[in-house]
Amino acid sequence: MKSAVITAAALCAVFLVAGVPQARAAEAVSLEDIMAPEKICVVNSLEKTAGCRKGDIVLFRPDFFGNEQMPVSFAAAVCDFTKTVSLTKGAVACVFAGLRDLYEGEAPEEEEKPEQADSREQ
Repeated sequence: MKSAVITAAALCAVFLVAGVPQARAAEAVSLEDIMAPEKICVVNSLEKTAGCRKGDIVLFRPDFFGNEQMPVSFAAAVCDFTKTVSLTKGAVACVFAGLRDLYEGEAPEEEEKPEQADSREQ
């Protein structure tokens, strides 16, 4: 029963994402704004997004329920935040922006530039 409720909620979220975005003040609505993505890429993990195309809707439905951080972590990693993002405790539907680089804490250190490495050796 929970699975059916989650699936129904996720499908409702997809329809909300595919809807016409609200026009901002003093902006005209373009044809691009009205056109909804044509395909829905259904995944259950970040790894499965490798087959998704930028601009299509991605529907994240994990195989298990209970970790409320998982959907928002997924959204942070792949969703286009200039478009509508539909998030529930068990699923996410959004426009796929591609997989972002993920890291914890401080930003990873940049690699040394070859000129700097050469100057230290001399």
